[in-house]
Amino acid sequence: IAFVFGDPFFADLKDALGNSVVHARLKGVGIFDANDRLNAIIEIDQLDPLPHFALVSKIDALGLMVDGWLEGRGIAPSSINIGELSDEVAKFYPEALEYPSVAPTEDGHIVFEWIRPHARIELEVNFTETKLELYATNLTTNKFVEESFERSDWIAAFNRVEKLFVA
Repeated sequence: IAFVFGDPFFADLKDALGNSVVHARLKGVGIFDANDRLNAIIEIDQLDPLPHFALVSKIDALGLMVDGWLEGRGIAPSSINIGELSDEVAKFYPEALEYPSVAPTEDGHIVFEWIRPHARIELEVNFTETKLELYATNLTTNKFVEESFERSDWIAAFNRVEKLFVA
């Protein structure tokens, strides 16, 4: 929900982040009108800035999927996995790396994909094996890269993706 909040705390937060628009997850008490629109927030219990909102919102949107999404087959990613992935991406995604497309896999995993003129790079989040699986093809040289990282090793996986952009 987009809203303007005049509290001086938010002005300080906007200045600190260097951005006049702050995407945040807020837990608190709100007052809604008869049409279920937020009119006011009277109490804030928790406020978490959401870095990489555009990417995280793509991941969160996959939570609307249901099993059978792919012509009667296809396992939907679990809401627990989606929540954990959103938190991890918000925390570890590099500022300089362009955002990938985000898609589900037939077996309930999520894949990030970057397509460049010279390369196609995929980083699959395998929830079952708790791995980050990297697949890349250099379309100029036809060189193929296949690597695996521990699920907790986001920094190494994203660093490898960045290196593949220039290779």
